[in-house]
This record gives sequence, structure tokens and C-alpha cells, in this order.
Amino acid sequence: MKEYTNKYTDFVNLISVKAKHVLVLSLDAALIIQEVQKKFPDAVFHLLDLPPFAETITAQQLVSDSQGNSLPIGRYDCIIVSGLIERLYSPSSILKSLAAFLNREGKLYCSVKNIQYHGIMEQIACGDFQYTRSVLVDHQQIRFYTYASFIKLMLDSGWISGKHCFSINKIDSDFVKAIRDYYKLRKFNEPLMTEYLSIYEFFFECTLNEDYFAELPPPFKISFVVAVNNKRIFNDYLLSSPVLQKGHPHQLIPILEPRTAADAIATGLHYAVNDFIVYLHQDVYLPEGWDRMFCHKVRQADQQIADIGIYGVYGVNSASERPYSSGYVLDRVLFHNSRIFPYEVHSLDECLFAFRKSGYPGTDPKLGFHLYATDLCCAYRDKGQKAVVIAAICYHNSMGVQSHTLQNSIRYFTSTRWEKYFPIHTPVTVLMKREERESFAQVVARFAQNNQLEEMSRYLQQDGVRASGEEVLAVVKDLLAENKVDFAFVLALGVKQALHEQSHIALALALGGIKLSFRNEAEYGRKKLQQAIGQLTVEERESFYQQQMTPLLLPLLQEAVLKGDKALAAQLLELMPSQNQ
Repeated sequence: MKEYTNKYTDFVNLISVKAKHVLVLSLDAALIIQEVQKKFPDAVFHLLDLPPFAETITAQQLVSDSQGNSLPIGRYDCIIVSGLIERLYSPSSILKSLAAFLNREGKLYCSVKNIQYHGIMEQIACGDFQYTRSVLVDHQQIRFYTYASFIKLMLDSGWISGKHCFSINKIDSDFVKAIRDYYKLRKFNEPLMTEYLSIYEFFFECTLNEDYFAELPPPFKISFVVAVNNKRIFNDYLLSSPVLQKGHPHQLIPILEPRTAADAIATGLHYAVNDFIVYLHQDVYLPEGWDRMFCHKVRQADQQIADIGIYGVYGVNSASERPYSSGYVLDRVLFHNSRIFPYEVHSLDECLFAFRKSGYPGTDPKLGFHLYATDLCCAYRDKGQKAVVIAAICYHNSMGVQSHTLQNSIRYFTSTRWEKYFPIHTPVTVLMKREERESFAQVVARFAQNNQLEEMSRYLQQDGVRASGEEVLAVVKDLLAENKVDFAFVLALGVKQALHEQSHIALALALGGIKLSFRNEAEYGRKKLQQAIGQLTVEERESFYQQQMTPLLLPLLQEAVLKGDKALAAQLLELMPSQNQ
């Protein structure tokens, strides 16, 4: 496996707080401090000397210095934990204890090795897993994590993992190709799952979940209803959630292989013994204390907003010309945090929503497994009741892609349901009259105008979304002209193989990859950009630099300089020819 000697550069670039007092818990503390000092030269460091063997690391060593003095409460604005979590017998208790040492604006930064890395998976598939002296797996590790299992650990320990980056090793082997075929067969999100295979270490920025540590009243009783079509996913996510383990006060009602979501809800209500219903997906994980936090937020919402009919964790308000998405959920690799709660919306994501059995208005079975939460929002709206998003963090890790049935649900909804409320912006589409439907370019332009990158990504994943390479190229050019580099990047990803010789596609990949920390794509785009520019005449090349590249590079360079991010600035300067630097 390739070892990157500069892996902590990207890790340190994650730090978004002003690091004045830094606590470092790592076996590589000297290397980390060296990188942090480059970005924060005035930072004061507190280093804990830790033994290399897990069985000799005690909780006391992680909360006191080498002289046995207790660490100062509320002192640090940055705590860095690297190469340690995999060596702890009880990582959750240690992570919980660290919360006391952060100040109110402080954040925790963690690294963790990825056991899903293709080099390890291939060894397992061949029946010869090895402990080595490599940077990934050694004899001192007693715990192993994938992206998903680490997210669960952090949530259960009172931390929310937001921004992240990773050390990546490009892969191209028969084993990986076979795995990709398996992902496609199972209709998984193949690009994302394949990316996990190439990552051998994750780096996370984590924010304290203050509700987790707050003294909240006990939860009221809930009946959880879930449609189940994959028992492994159900067992690994919802059924393994701490709030549903032995001794909980709630009711869990799994509905096996229902024909539609409406049928699943109706069956669940028939068996429900509690008035308060939570309908959720089988791939949702409810962390430790979730029911306590959720019920507290419901009570708060009821006090602040009158006549609430339905509650959710992610939704969209369509009331103005600029729709506003609101959410507090870890959705695959995205952390949605709108910071305004409770918030009234007109549509909700189906991953998790709640209502009272006594006032349930019903939803149309012909919608299948899509848009039924939005249908319910409209039904409650018709009764004079509201839909709201509340801040009760959960983890939704759907590995599937949008199916063709979504388009069937959209067509049915727009032809038979709630026309008086159109247009309705939802997490996956905009519902409007057929004659008012937008073109591909119009949809993307709207997402870009409203800075809805996550929503655009979901839209592009829908099987029914089609656009020619020429259409995509034209939209990418428009986005670059408007300095919407990240949106151009997401579009370019989908056509990079077919249109990689196009200079605008290569430019979008290079700049967007740098800005969003997709290093493989940034390098791919940089090489293709050089090739494309090499085909231009001297006049065309000069025009491209002045009219296309410079207006995009300068704002990014200025931002990097203001942040003191020398690594980002260096990457951007590499795109320019030597005479223009």
C-alpha cells in the first residue's frame, strides 16, 4: 500500500476554527503539530504522551497530562485525535469525555483507518488477511471501521461528523471491477461505493451535539413503522439503533415487503399501540439518546408553532421565489444543518417523518414509494395544519440510486394531486404542471441560483433525468461563466469520459476537484486541461487563459490567501502556465 508522507496536510486544512489552544492525542503528534503550526503559527499546543499499545492506554491518560494534572475544562478550541481510536477498547467513553475540554466554538478532528479499502478486502476475499507494519493495519489495532460504522460511533458518543477528507490510492484491478459489477447488480450508488474502496484513511471535523449532553426529560412512547425489503440493511441500521435495544419503551412495527408506502403505513397504524407514529426507512440509524432528543424537539416545536400536523428531519419551503431547504440529518456523506429550527416546510424527505395516529389524513397508494411524505404535507396543509423540520440528528445511509419508479410517481402526482399548491419544491424534484416543466438547463440553473448543490446531486441521480453531452457542455460553460465552479464540477463528473477532451469540462473537474477536495478528479482534470489547451493555437490559448481561467482562479486564490491555506493556493497556481503565475 502506498504511504502518503504528507497526509496530515489535508487533515489540518479541515480545521475551520481559529486554533489558539490545541490538544493533540496521537502517536504522530510531532508531524501533526508541524502541519498545524504552518496554518496557526501562534497556537499553543498541549500534547499527551501515549503508549503504543492499546491495553496500556487508560481513560485517565486521556484526560490528564504526563504529570497527572487534569486537563483544563473548556480550554481548547481544537482537539485532534489521530491513529488512536482503532487502539481503544472503549472508544465511545473516551470520545464522550473529550467534550468537557472544548470551548463553545471548539471542534474535534479525528482520523480513522478504512477497513473497506480494496487492498484489505482483496486479502479477505482470498482468505489471507494480514496484520502488517503498514499504515493501515498493524498488530496494535483492536477495532476496525468503515465510513458508516465510524459515523455511528461518533453519533453514539455525542459528536456530529460534518466535513471530511481522505487519503486516497487510485485503484484499477480485476477485483475492484468485479466489486463494481456487484454494486451495479444490487443497484447501489456505484461511484460512491467504489470511492470508498480507494480510501485508506478518513479525516473528520466533528461538532459537539449539545442536545446529547443536555439533561432532557424522558421520551414519550413512540410506535416506529418501517417498510422492510432487505433484512441485512434493516438489521445493520434501524434494528441495531441503540434507542431500539432491549428495555426501550417504544414499539417497533416492521412491515415486510409491502406493495406501497401507503400500505406499510396503514398496516403499521393498525398494529400501533401509541398515538405518536414515526415512519422511517430501514437504512436509518437512530443514535444513542435519539428518542430523548427527538421528543424534546417535538415539544419545543409544539410550543413555538401552532397546529403542526407532521414533523420531519429534512424538507423544503416553497413559499418564496427562492426555495429554502431545511434539515438536520447525516444523509450518506452530506451533513444537512440549516440551523433554523423548528422550520415550516411544504415537503418532507421520506427517510423519517412523524405524525399523530389520531389525525392521520392518509396518502395515495398509487404514489408507490415516492413523494408520499409530500402528499401528506399537502393533506395536512388542506386541513390547516403545518409541516415542520426539527433538529433531531439521525444517519440515513441509503446506498441505492433513484429508481425509474420515481418518474412514475412524479407523473402521477403532477396529473392528479394538489395542483392548487404547485409549484412544490421537494428534496428530489419540483412538482408543477406539465406545461410549466423546466428543461434540464433551467433546472440546473435554478439549483445553482439557489446554491442547492446537494439537491442538484440528487436530481442528477434520478434515472429519468436525461441530457445530451452537448447540453451538459453548454450548461457547464454557463456555470463557469457565473463562477459556479462546484456546480460545474458535479455536472462534469457525469460526462468526463465522453467529453474529457473539452477544455471547459477539464477546467470544471480541475477547479471543482481542488475546491471540493476531490484529489483524484482534480489531478485528472488538470492533465486533461493541459492536453486540451495544448491543442489550441497561441491566440486561442491566450484568450482561454484571460477570459475563462483567470476570472475563475483569482477569487479562489484570494479566498485561499485570506484563509492562509498555502496548499490550496499552490494547487490553484499549478493550473496556470509559468509565464502567467
